[in-house]
Amino acid sequence: MADPNTHKPFTNAVQETGRTAVEKYIGESDVSEMKVLNNNIDALLIFAGLFSAVLTVFVVPSYLLLQPDNSQLTVQLLAQISAQLAHFEIIPPFIASDTSASPVFQVSTSARWMNCLWFLSLIFSLSSALFSILAKQWIGEYL
Repeated sequence: MADPNTHKPFTNAVQETGRTAVEKYIGESDVSEMKVLNNNIDALLIFAGLFSAVLTVFVVPSYLLLQPDNSQLTVQLLAQISAQLAHFEIIPPFIASDTSASPVFQVSTSARWMNCLWFLSLIFSLSSALFSILAKQWIGEYL
């Protein structure tokens, strides 16, 4: 006997109807969608890893801008010692010298902003990688 709507003969297999058919269809749809999401997250993880590596290349030298330059500090200290030696006066019972305060190192505003932005972008990149790994684990458990 043939189905009047499709003009195909019925098969002997039991056709699923109702709730079981809906569950099967949704289950298949979920599995295929989760596989696509899993592949997309893989691509995003690769991008986040490469982006973090490139950011690290920029963070390392810019971080040095937040610290005083040791060679410049050495030159300043030697100049201060030389100036103190030039102004020694021998007054018994002690030796007095004219001392001036050494300049205090201050970080420029642009260096602060630049480092803040570099570190924020690195934190966001690593955070996205962490959440991607958590999402992949959840997808694995879901499947």
